[in-house]
Amino acid sequence: MAVAVIDLAYGERCGVNAKQSFQTASLYKLVVLAGAFQQRAAGTFTFNRPPRIEPKHAVDDAP
Repeated sequence: MAVAVIDLAYGERCGVNAKQSFQTASLYKLVVLAGAFQQRAAGTFTFNRPPRIEPKHAVDDAP
């Protein structure tokens, strides 16, 4: 595990294992989260109730 923090105002950096390489896992979740926040800002999504997931939302993985 690694953590890196950058102060965008001053450019200062701090990290633990920040230079170590790791294989990514579940990176797509960041894109989903960013989309949820964009939709929330647009008023088309809320964090106050769980989203409704239906069979039509499923995508089968390729063999």
